[in-house]
Amino acid sequence: AEAAADVIRGVEAALALALHPDGITRDELNDFLVSEGHPPFTSGGMRSLVTRLRQLLPVSDAPYRFQLPYEADVLQVRDYVKANRVREAVNLMRGPLLPQSDAPGVQELRWTVEEELRQAVLLAGDPDALYDLAERLGDDLEFWQAAAQALSAGDPRLALARARVRRLEESYGLS
Repeated sequence: AEAAADVIRGVEAALALALHPDGITRDELNDFLVSEGHPPFTSGGMRSLVTRLRQLLPVSDAPYRFQLPYEADVLQVRDYVKANRVREAVNLMRGPLLPQSDAPGVQELRWTVEEELRQAVLLAGDPDALYDLAERLGDDLEFWQAAAQALSAGDPRLALARARVRRLEESYGLS
């Protein structure tokens, strides 16, 4: 379990660096990784974390940054949303960002990216993107309603979307 936690913490730290191409200080990295009320990394603990990360990725001295060009799916999703390329964004967003992470920076980014994508797809009204994201979101009534409204009468997914709307409305006591 401790090894898995170390791997998750390393991925969280790598994400923090990816979000800060100009570098991130030890204090900023602590804020990204450690929840309020929990003890922050000590100097030695942070050095150890960065040393483990350097075994896999080229990381500079503080302020920490990647020393080579990099790509990250989460950054690409946000770029697609900004460019109103919602289908590409939905296709790339396979699930929640680091779902096992409880790091405050990850939790905030997870919510932000999901909501940015959600709102962009709702505004675009693209039937394929609406349906695909509705499936990934599960029991999001607003999304299933939007998908059912956007799908054409001949689309076989329309029946599935309407059935999901009806089930959700009944479960929420709205019918």
